[in-house]
Amino acid sequence: APEVEYVAQELRGKVAEALQSLSERQRQVFILREWRGMSIKETALTLGCSENSVKQHHFRALRELRNQLAEVWEHAQPTTP
Repeated sequence: APEVEYVAQELRGKVAEALQSLSERQRQVFILREWRGMSIKETALTLGCSENSVKQHHFRALRELRNQLAEVWEHAQPTTP
């Protein structure tokens, strides 16, 4: 349906925007962990940082994205009667 495609497009745009608002390191960690499916250890090795650092950046990235996307997501949900 066209409205579904519209919402999907809008969400993609908002996700891209939200990713831009992250720090470089948070964005790298998020992409490696969430999109590439890397483990904490693999991510740490790839970025040359500690596993603790990866956990911290991942947590902050998720929190920031959740905050930024919450209103878009609520807006995109079909309202229950």
